[in-house]
Amino acid sequence: SFMQSTTSLATPADLNAPVDTQGQLDINSVLKNRPPAEAQLSPREIAAKTHFEAMFAKGLQLTVESIFTGETFTLTKPARFLGWGSTAIVFGLHRVKAGGASAPQQLAAKINVRSLQELQHLSSSQKKTALEDIQERFLREESSARNALQHVTPETALEHGVLFPVDVCRISKLFSGFRAGNSYVILPVLALFPVFTCDLQQVVKSGLSRAAKLYITRLLLQAVAWLHANGVAHNDLKLENVLLSAEGKAVIADFGFAVKLGTASAIQFTAPYLDPQTAEAVPQEKTKTTASEERDAWALATLLFLLWCGSFPYVSDEQADLPTSDLLKLLVTLGKTEKPAPNFHLCKDLPPAVGHLVTGFLQWNSDNRSRPGDVLDDFLAATVSEGASA
Repeated sequence: SFMQSTTSLATPADLNAPVDTQGQLDINSVLKNRPPAEAQLSPREIAAKTHFEAMFAKGLQLTVESIFTGETFTLTKPARFLGWGSTAIVFGLHRVKAGGASAPQQLAAKINVRSLQELQHLSSSQKKTALEDIQERFLREESSARNALQHVTPETALEHGVLFPVDVCRISKLFSGFRAGNSYVILPVLALFPVFTCDLQQVVKSGLSRAAKLYITRLLLQAVAWLHANGVAHNDLKLENVLLSAEGKAVIADFGFAVKLGTASAIQFTAPYLDPQTAEAVPQEKTKTTASEERDAWALATLLFLLWCGSFPYVSDEQADLPTSDLLKLLVTLGKTEKPAPNFHLCKDLPPAVGHLVTGFLQWNSDNRSRPGDVLDDFLAATVSEGASA
């Protein structure tokens, strides 16, 4: 359980109120009935997945070396497809250490892939350079959280609802141009994680119960507060970066944009979740902004609004799909003119405490915006007696 730890800052309260227990059960039920992981894949992605599965079935083994410890081990079948992200395909594989030092352990292997279509216009030398850059960026982003919190083990982070990689590795003896299907090249780098079932985006429209949504809200607020207490900003909170386990627990994942609070960092973002201050900096061609709790607070509120209300707080689904520059201009304009308050009229069964929390995070002026750590205790206390079946 990631609800009982005294090994780091911001020890989480026990989330074992009736609403938490019921919420966990309800999430578990939704996950059992969700569509298969491959249901949303394109034909090209399905072909790549099928090819990869066939290679493992025929005996493919990946020999990998940890960039943290230098330890070498093997990843073997059975291969279970778990998902597809913007930079990787994810399979459940067995990690076998040299000499059988321990029993095989099932982990999620996030394997770096790239579409060949994106590389087709490059010369051979340009392609080689591009692939090397992609690999190094993958290693840098996947190890960023471990590097930022070197005093925290992945096990401790998980107890606080935060998913760090168990390891980040280079794949040995993978020949250049190794393909998955006809459309993707496999790059010789991967990250290893505990196995989770799916992300929150995949089930947010599956009729999550009030208890499930409140349990997720309590968990996420606690996890973000813990990150901030340890001096780290996530910088990319969104539905796709919340993972759910078969036991019904939720964790924050994907720390590729994470940095130390208060440091100037390159502007990286998912546009519909971006706070108005950073949105204004992008068109001004600023290359860096200061990482802050307030930016994470805005993104967390946007995520929670989607969870409870099924829409973005200030833009329509159509506007969220606008070109990035147009969407950012819209956010900046709203922040300088109307400064609307969040409209909760479509939010079914919204607990008052959640509405108050989201409103505090969605203040257009960042100086007026609540910080997760400042409101955590009051929010947990205000929602601990919420009816589990309401």
